[in-house]
Amino acid sequence: MSNKITIGFRFTNEFDDDFSADSTVSVYEEIGDTELSTIMDAFNQFLRQIGYHRQNDYIYPKDLTEDEYEAVDQLVSEMRDKGESRA
Repeated sequence: MSNKITIGFRFTNEFDDDFSADSTVSVYEEIGDTELSTIMDAFNQFLRQIGYHRQNDYIYPKDLTEDEYEAVDQLVSEMRDKGESRA
């Protein structure tokens, strides 16, 4: 059984172009989906649609303290510098 959620995103760029997306999507918890993962998938798709190109498709969706954020950022930078990451 799925749970339906409705989400929407809005963006106006520096040229005053407006972009928006509204979706009602199903969250299938029995196969491991969560509301957060479903929202993040929709957000990443919206970013691609408005031309925000990234090399990777994942934005880390966790609540971090400033110290934790800095530690994660440093670790990822070190991994990429050493070639240990696909980025």
